[in-house]
Amino acid sequence: MQKRITEQMHRQRRNDNRRQFLQRRSDASEFSELQLSTFLRNKESDKRLREAKLRAAAAERTLESAGDNESQQASKEPAIVPRRVSSEAGREYILQLSTFLRNKESDKRLREAKLRAAAAERTLESAG
Repeated sequence: MQKRITEQMHRQRRNDNRRQFLQRRSDASEFSELQLSTFLRNKESDKRLREAKLRAAAAERTLESAGDNESQQASKEPAIVPRRVSSEAGREYILQLSTFLRNKESDKRLREAKLRAAAAERTLESAG
């Protein structure tokens, strides 16, 4: 139901924008100003919608975890929120912070090891 309402809001917004663009199509500067203002208004609206979804997800998790102790521990973890892949409207990804940080730390250790190996190789070359 939430998805249907969101889609209906976006459809209504697109139709309103289309009407306004058609009215201003003869004046390039007005059309450009309208494009910019429409873009900014849409981004702000999308931001408010995303924040509302996050609050709803947090409230839902709180309600689900109110009963038992294990669920209460799980609710302390950050919410897993899917994000849309920019190039493909139908695809989403989920970034879990703990996995991201773990991968970032292992990448850092790998870079450091490569730097140490390169320094050791330079030392050997200069000694020989």
